[in-house]
Amino acid sequence: MEQNKIDVITKVLRKLDFINWDRYFEFDGGCSFFGWIKREDTHEDFVILDFVGKEIGYATSSKEHSKQIGDALNQEHSECKRVEYFCDIDNCIKLEKKDGNN
Repeated sequence: MEQNKIDVITKVLRKLDFINWDRYFEFDGGCSFFGWIKREDTHEDFVILDFVGKEIGYATSSKEHSKQIGDALNQEHSECKRVEYFCDIDNCIKLEKKDGNN
């Protein structure tokens, strides 16, 4: 990977200093970085940043930080929704509360 691309990625990762970056992989034309956001409960939310050409995309399970990440990347953010509200499958995490705010 060329040094200019490494410098740009490093700047973005540092900008999102509330995320603990863990792993990455390279693919033809880009790379993806995986990180974790600590929460007040015992869980963590994941973050994935995709760098493809000059474009940056992201995905996160963090309801609390999704907009903050999008703003930092100059990207629109999409509201995370629960799989259990989308379809009825056995292999999804189900919450006791179904108020739509989790």
